[in-house]
Amino acid sequence: MQAGDKLMITLLFTVTAVSGLVCLWLWLAEHVYHRAVSLRIPSIYWPIAKLGFSHKPNVRKVFRFLFCELYRKRFWNPLINSWLKVRGFDRSRHLSACNMHAASSVLFWTLIVFFLYFAHRTTVTSQFDVAHRFYVWAAIAALGEFIFNVPAIVLSRYLYLLTLRRSAPNQLRASPVK
Repeated sequence: MQAGDKLMITLLFTVTAVSGLVCLWLWLAEHVYHRAVSLRIPSIYWPIAKLGFSHKPNVRKVFRFLFCELYRKRFWNPLINSWLKVRGFDRSRHLSACNMHAASSVLFWTLIVFFLYFAHRTTVTSQFDVAHRFYVWAAIAALGEFIFNVPAIVLSRYLYLLTLRRSAPNQLRASPVK
């Protein structure tokens, strides 16, 4: 094994372990202890959520159809969220869900890079049957990212921003006028 392979394996396993522990911690905080984690874990998908507030009505309409109607009402709620019985908007819950999916996104992308790296390494050494398996695992990890994680991050970030917008007028009404 070359020194570059050892470094790559060490780096990938370290990132996987850290992101996996963060995912576990966020999942335990959300679902076992029922505590929202208020820190914002960055995600490259967060800017997509702002399309739900676009000035162009067609963009808003397509966004809300894809993420709110198809993903949330027809896929996510019946499949996963039906047992939570959460109604309305809950700012802390949506931020926690966004954090949990952002941390697991790091985990998925690390696995995708890991599989693609070793698929390339095995292709270079003419082990095409092994490389094929690595490519299949990379494709499975990418499907997991784009079917479960990306829409969940965008939707929970959109709902979080929506609750901030809805609570801002309520805070102005509640504050005394001087």
